[in-house]
Amino acid sequence: MVNNIRKWFPSIIKNENTIFFENAGGTQVPYQVLNKMKEHIECYNFQIDGTFEEAFVANILAQNTRHFVNLLLGNKNGKVEFGSSTTQLAFNLSNSLSLSIFDHLVISDHLHESMLTYFLPLSKDIRCWYHTDFITNYNDLFSLITNETTLVVLPHVSNVTGALFDIRYIVEKIKKINSNTKIMVDGVSYLPHRLVNVEYLDVDFYFVSFYKFFATNISAVYIKNYEELENLNHSSVQNRKLELGTMMQTSLYSLSGLVDYMKAITKNTQMIKVDITLVKRFYTLVYEKENELVQYFFKRIKKYAEICSVIHDYTKDNVCIFALRFNSFSHNYVTLFLNECKVLCKYGTFHSIMLFNKKDTDFVRISLTHYNTIHELEYLFSLFEELYKIVENYSFISNLFITINSHKYCLKEIVLKESFQTKFNYLSKDIYYDSDRYRLYSMVFTKTKTIVGNNRFIQSKVYNTTERGNQIRHYQPINLIDDTIFNNIILTFSKFVFDQCNHYINYITVHQIRVHTSDDISPVPEGIHQDGYSYVGILCVNRVNVDGGETCLYDTIARNKLYTKTLDVGEMIMFNDRKLLHDVSNIKPIDKTRPAYRDVLVITTVF
Repeated sequence: MVNNIRKWFPSIIKNENTIFFENAGGTQVPYQVLNKMKEHIECYNFQIDGTFEEAFVANILAQNTRHFVNLLLGNKNGKVEFGSSTTQLAFNLSNSLSLSIFDHLVISDHLHESMLTYFLPLSKDIRCWYHTDFITNYNDLFSLITNETTLVVLPHVSNVTGALFDIRYIVEKIKKINSNTKIMVDGVSYLPHRLVNVEYLDVDFYFVSFYKFFATNISAVYIKNYEELENLNHSSVQNRKLELGTMMQTSLYSLSGLVDYMKAITKNTQMIKVDITLVKRFYTLVYEKENELVQYFFKRIKKYAEICSVIHDYTKDNVCIFALRFNSFSHNYVTLFLNECKVLCKYGTFHSIMLFNKKDTDFVRISLTHYNTIHELEYLFSLFEELYKIVENYSFISNLFITINSHKYCLKEIVLKESFQTKFNYLSKDIYYDSDRYRLYSMVFTKTKTIVGNNRFIQSKVYNTTERGNQIRHYQPINLIDDTIFNNIILTFSKFVFDQCNHYINYITVHQIRVHTSDDISPVPEGIHQDGYSYVGILCVNRVNVDGGETCLYDTIARNKLYTKTLDVGEMIMFNDRKLLHDVSNIKPIDKTRPAYRDVLVITTVF
């Protein structure tokens, strides 16, 4: 069944090692939809109001597609109009409706900004249905409805937690309080996961976006009472009040490819007449697949409660959209780590900014759909294991002084060959700093000694207070990956981490850095700092015509200097970055007539 679904998506086939977990931001597109786009451009790319035969055929195809969308949304008596985006349609609608409809507005803090930006300024009275700890209480909503309430705007599913809202129940209750209240619903995040029936829901307006439903950038809005809209279109166009100018016929026609896709994965390819039966069969398959993913996700995530929590409304059913708050790790770095490991996801508030207070500024979102698999989730949790194994044994955090071989700090001597040192002659200029610095960077999978991802690097502003904090930097990959000495360095660092937390690490980050000096400069622009990881190793690879460069370790509270050492070539210091600050004193040339530089190799755990 899984292969019968995934084989229709060219992006999944061509990127077989990539995991698409940002489906709430946009789904992948099947061949059937792409083929319809191509077919329209090649065969039916005509203005549909022409008197020639080709225009007549193009018009029939457009009407057939509109009929399918009406079927998909369960529309029988209202009108569905299209636009480039939900935001665009919301703007058009705000200018087409009587302003009095916005006088007394009730909104939800779960709403996407597209449902708020153009409506809020038009309102005289705004009341918000707030959720405490993300838990839904319908009575809190109903208490806001009065005889004056003109419009209620709600999501059908939370763009944040994936929680489903019972719109039918809500509408019935609101109408009993005030039968004149209009109901507007954002169904963008609902359509990919559940069957829509606007007639059954009895809503006045319902928005969807097809780029989040396996198609391209075209959106639609259902309007219950079309006659209430003022025509914003040309005076000669009366039947498309919100579809301004020339309609996006190619994007519209491509939606007919969804019919072919539904037939393919439900194995109803012989079906000639398209009816609601096909749509229901499609959503039955979707529900079965996604319910399996949801159950598996919540079962597995329990293990990782120490490192992250799910922002979850346990009182409601939910689709497979999961918001994760990580306890000890910055969300931007967690996301970059997952991205580098080919898990496509994002962090942020995802345009639901009202839902978060100042402490909850963002989260990591994992959003699935029916073409995702249990195997992909297993891989995601194997990456979570990298975080978990570091924090599972919290004793390393309380160990201020690391004791190895009777020394407070782990200082190893590594025998370096000239061939190893020579590779530092081929570093790329570090364009992110004004100083004469050179760097290569990679994340490395320690088991296979292979480079992971696209060599993107980020440091949280918490640890790097310069303008480089929170900036994603891209470097060329390290040139040591096949070097025997480098492999020994990895083993040394991995053994050190294992001795501290009783776990072997699978991923490390590696920086090759050269700092030139012609004067008296600091090799560390951040000053006294932490790198933001659990363990750090610094190896002095070379010192050429330089004086200074003393490595200093400090406690994190009073910043008392605990340890100092000018690392000699081949000396590697490894320490607990969670409990120590570090810095390097200025370096200067011994002989200003000759080149002067210091080469170091910095290795860290990824968290």
